[in-house]
Parts: sequence; C-alpha cells; structure tokens
Amino acid sequence: MAVVCILPALSKILETVVKTDFEIHLAKTEVLPNTQFGFRRGRSTTTALATAHAKWLKAEQRGKVVGVLGFDLSAVFDTVDQLQLLPKLKKLGIEGMQLEWFKSYLSGGSQRVVWNGAESDFLNVKYGVRQGSILGPILYLVLVADVTSCVGIGDEENSSYADDFFLWAVGDSLEEVGLLLETKADAFSKYAGGNGLVLNAAKTQFMIGGTAKKKDTSAFTIRVGGVELHPSDEIEFLGVKFDSDFTTAPHNAYV
Repeated sequence: MAVVCILPALSKILETVVKTDFEIHLAKTEVLPNTQFGFRRGRSTTTALATAHAKWLKAEQRGKVVGVLGFDLSAVFDTVDQLQLLPKLKKLGIEGMQLEWFKSYLSGGSQRVVWNGAESDFLNVKYGVRQGSILGPILYLVLVADVTSCVGIGDEENSSYADDFFLWAVGDSLEEVGLLLETKADAFSKYAGGNGLVLNAAKTQFMIGGTAKKKDTSAFTIRVGGVELHPSDEIEFLGVKFDSDFTTAPHNAYV
C-alpha cells in the first residue's frame, strides 16, 4: 500500500533551509560513514558500485576468498523509530533549540487509510520519516550513521546506498569467510531490529568469489537470520549484476 504525505509548500521551503545547514554540520563533523553513498552530494550509485567492485577485485587479486552479502530492508522510511532518532541527533551535536525543532518536526503527524471510498479515523504517527519530505532521507542517514561501528565492520568491508546494504568478508578459506559472514550478518540483523528496521532475511543475497581453486561452493552454506543460504552464481547491487569472478557479464547479457 502506497503512503502519500501531504506537505505544505512553506514547510518544504523551511526544510530546505534546515537541510542545507544540517549538511554543512554533518560534513564538518564527518560523522556519516564513508561507505554510505545515498542522499549525499558528490556521491552516487556509480561511486558506490565502483568502490565496492574495486575492493572485491583487490581481494581476489591477492588470492583471497571473498564472500558478499546483500541485505533487503523493507520500507525503511516507514519504520524509523522517532524516539531512537532524537538521541542520535543529540550524539551528532544537535542540542538545545535545534534538537527541540527536530522533535517538533517529527511529532504531531497523523494518518488515515482511504479504501474504496471509505475513510478510517486519523491516528498519530509514531514511526517513520515523511515520504516526499526534504529532510526524510537525511534523517534516515542519521539513524544508520553508527551502523559500521555497532556492527563492527570497517570501510573495506561494506558499501551502502540508502537502504541497500552490502557487506563482505575476506579470508583464506571458505570456512573462514563463512564464519566471518555469519558473525557480521548476526550483528547487522540485531542492529536492524534494534533500530526499527525490518530485515527481509528471505531476500538476502549471498555470493562467493575468489580464486578458482578455492571456491568449490557446491555444498557450502551459511545461516542468516535463521535462513540457510546457498551461494548463488551472481549477485545484484544497485541494479548491476556481478558474477563470482566479479565481472559484469550477467548484467551485460541482461542488457
């Protein structure tokens, strides 16, 4: 079901001003992960793809096994817990009147369902950032700004664009990589649940790449969110398909 937000034009003007100042603050404090490419100036799906691809190839060229996981997060703008967002804003240096402004901005919303001409009563909105708003995307970035530190992954091990989150592990054997991936995936799953994000484990992507002699994966599996995953021959990140040799041959064939 689509969610339609009715936002006043004057509100969008004010949000634009706040967003500009907020982006300057975030740039100065450098609190957003370098591996988050969504909704940020000078970053794009192209840079997200190129950065991840280069790191995979670098590991492969060193003779390593590379395991990649791609996570599907459902309706992230609708599930953001507003009570969790405010403390994170404070940690980023937003205090006093500025924090009170964001508190006021996030509260007071209402919603109802219209179905076949019938209308429900209005209910207060306690979760989510308003879709179609100016500040919504950047507030989502604030919510997940601590993901790398909380999950315990470095810049060499993840790449994300908005709600598309990929992490990987590099090792000398399938067993080592599998254990690392399960540990990272478990930490990410707990992080998502603790921040009001819904992880669709059934749609998690999993692929093993690396040197040919080290990637006989016919009987290899890992468990993510209670779901047993077998490595696939390809993985899709931001609309581009990669094979286990980290080439875009599947995407080229599809196009």
